[in-house]
Amino acid sequence: MPPSKLYIKVKSLERLIKEETNYKEKLKHQQQNYEALSNSKNVDQNELKVAKDLVEETSKVLIPQLFSKLEQFENDLNEYLVKHGIEIKDEVNNYKNNLTASNKNNTDLSSVISVPLEPHRRNVKLNNDMTSNNEPLDLDEFEYMKERIIYLFLTCADIKRKRYEDFNAKSISPKLATLEDAVNDDEIY
Repeated sequence: MPPSKLYIKVKSLERLIKEETNYKEKLKHQQQNYEALSNSKNVDQNELKVAKDLVEETSKVLIPQLFSKLEQFENDLNEYLVKHGIEIKDEVNNYKNNLTASNKNNTDLSSVISVPLEPHRRNVKLNNDMTSNNEPLDLDEFEYMKERIIYLFLTCADIKRKRYEDFNAKSISPKLATLEDAVNDDEIY
């Protein structure tokens, strides 16, 4: 029996979250390689240019595309659940509040995602037409995946938060901060 739409949406979001981690590691490795090449005395300029292009492509093209896909897939999963009368965002917020209240330093939920899903834990009586948008939601399957779905939404929120922090850190350069201080101190008229 083919997997359900819920299973496909959950696994797609999990895959994108793993890709985000892989791309960040890849970017870090590429930046280290570029720095090592640029500090080297006997370096081929073409090799240096290729290393620089790889860093720029990963940071300016691949990672932003991944973030937009991540947001799209997260919204798609949420819309699918809302369409079937399940408001998961409230449960995600409750879970997050309980988690931070009980243990503020350790919010690692990786144990949830490490348990593989059973794709055949579905009601066999469902008519699983993959081209139809009207597939009914198996509530038993949802309950089975509920903790994993909550984890996915929390992870997406954490990725967005980190991305926002990275963007703010990059946008406030030392020159810009000096200029802002000068404007605030009325040194520039």
